[in-house]
Amino acid sequence: MDFAQQIALVTGGSRAIGRAVVQELAQRGATVLFCYRSNDLEAQRTLTHCIGLPGKVFARQADVSNQAEAEAFVAQALEHWGRIHILVNCGGTVSYSPMRSVSTVQWRLVLKRNLAGVYHTSRASLRTMLHHRYGRIVNVAGTHGLSGFPSQTAMATAAAGVIGFTKALAREVAARSITVNAVAHGLIKTQSSDTMPPDLRAWGEQTIPLGRVGLPEEVAVAIAFLASPQASYITGHTLPVDGGWLMT
Repeated sequence: MDFAQQIALVTGGSRAIGRAVVQELAQRGATVLFCYRSNDLEAQRTLTHCIGLPGKVFARQADVSNQAEAEAFVAQALEHWGRIHILVNCGGTVSYSPMRSVSTVQWRLVLKRNLAGVYHTSRASLRTMLHHRYGRIVNVAGTHGLSGFPSQTAMATAAAGVIGFTKALAREVAARSITVNAVAHGLIKTQSSDTMPPDLRAWGEQTIPLGRVGLPEEVAVAIAFLASPQASYITGHTLPVDGGWLMT
């Protein structure tokens, strides 16, 4: 997979899966602009990890759950490079609470950050993709959006929304050679997974057929494939990267 001379946008690029995606695309030659919500230190770490890679990497602070900030993020790429080949939506937040404990504020925040951001960046990026009759959009969801998961009603609802959005948009833009796919990751070793309740994490680990937690890099390579020209005949699909968890 060669992404030389391709422009890629990545949301949530300062940590975990997002950082791994930025590195994977830059390793394969892409010019990458990633955004992050607030953590300047983590964003700088992503930039540091990408020093010496074939592709160039740039960062911008932006909360894509805010429409104006999402549009400004996309506009920066267009101002500098004139077009966008790839959009990877990794941004989001986590929430582990039994349904009886989920507040209205918490519910709305998860949907805003995990679902609305995908809408904002996709909508802002589509004009140039439609004009050039090429584009790759890859949305990151979770297996809880396909099968549910204890104490994750808000996250599961948002992830299911991302998957539905992916299918609908894929049908809408397929005639312009734009593909839209999603990756549903299972239990991955990230800062967020470390905050899971111990009993919930233990249950998750015990049900993974491969017998281990996944790595962000393993999700990133699947995303890179779906973002590549080699995946030109795949659209509207959700690829589980979950160690076989959904198989059980």
